[in-house]
Parts: sequence; structure tokens; C-alpha cells
Amino acid sequence: MSEPRPVTSGTAYSALSVSDWLRLGALGAMAGTTAGVLFGVAGFVIQTVITQQDTAIYGDAAVDHGAPFLSSGVILSTALLGGFVGMLYAGVRARQPGLARWGGALFAGLVAVVLQPLLAGRLSISAVVSPTITSTTPAGYVKSGPQIQDLASPAQELALMVGLVFLMALLTHLLLELASRRLPRLPAAVYAVIACAIGLPGLAIFGLFFLAATGAVGGE
Repeated sequence: MSEPRPVTSGTAYSALSVSDWLRLGALGAMAGTTAGVLFGVAGFVIQTVITQQDTAIYGDAAVDHGAPFLSSGVILSTALLGGFVGMLYAGVRARQPGLARWGGALFAGLVAVVLQPLLAGRLSISAVVSPTITSTTPAGYVKSGPQIQDLASPAQELALMVGLVFLMALLTHLLLELASRRLPRLPAAVYAVIACAIGLPGLAIFGLFFLAATGAVGGE
């Protein structure tokens, strides 16, 4: 088997064959999927810690157990979304090598800026509680009821999510660089299957987030 030709940011895209493009897409999809899984796991762990801490302080009934990162399919969603981003990145940087500059930090920053608005309110860390507050009115009546409180400021929640998305994209770059140099060349059909199996569902997930963000479906 011939030594695989590294398909990196320095490869001239005009010299790439169809097999090279399929390899690019497959490696990008696999790198992005791996990073997306870790993104989902990190979000799940962080949300679980926050939820358990709030439960210990405010009680189980006052805590929001419907946070997005606690849903059963969140890791699959982030994996497919990451796979789509990775596949798109692999193709675009073949034409625009500068996208990979600063060790992938430029790409990661752009992904954070573009992707975070799509995820806001749909895939985010929640620190919302609804403790029962008892107060006395000026007339002397006592009233009691749940009061919604967000224990984290919008700036804190935004910074946390931007950081997670940035790290996911940066890891995608690093994994793609590693895979393009170390993985052996496989038949083009294998790459095509991998790219389609990850890229098409990933495109659908991205499309759903985009439509939700624009209010076309399930707008809040």
C-alpha cells in the first residue's frame, strides 16, 4: 500500500483528485465527530455538576431538569454537528490555507462566532432554579410561590458556551492534522460512505439549528 499523501492546509487544491477530496471529507467528518462527542460530554458533565449543586441548595423541585445538555440525544446531536463542521472545514481550508493559521485558532474563533448564535437558547448550559419565595405584602398578607431565578449571568453562560465551541473547533483542527498524516489511504468508496454517513445527518442537524435560530421552526 502506498504511503498516504498528507492532505493538509498546504496542499494545493487544484492538485487534489476526487479520491483526495473524499479523503478530506471523511477525515474532516471523523475529526469533527470525535470533537463533537467530547463537546457533548463536556457540556453534559458541566450541566450535571451545576444541577446537582443547585439541587443540594434549593431542592429537587426547584431545579430545571429539562436543561438541553441533560437530554438523552445531546451527545449524538453534537457529534453529528461536529462532523459536519469538520467536513466543511477540511474542504474549505484546502482552498483557503490561511484558515488553519495560528494552530487552528483562527478557524476555532470563526466557528465560535458563527455557531454560538445558532445554539443560543437551544443548546446551552442552564443554571435556572425556581425556589419558593414567601413574602409579605404592604397590606400584611403573606404570599408564597415559585420565583424563577437564573444563577448565572448571560455573560457567564455565553462565555462558557463560546469556550466549549472554540475548544471543539480547535480539537477538530488538531485531529484532522493528525489523521491526515497518520491514517493509511483507504479505497475512495470507504471515504464516500464515511462522509455521507456523518455529513448528511450533520447537515440536517445544522439546518434544524439554523431554522430554529431564524424562527422558521420552533422559534422561541
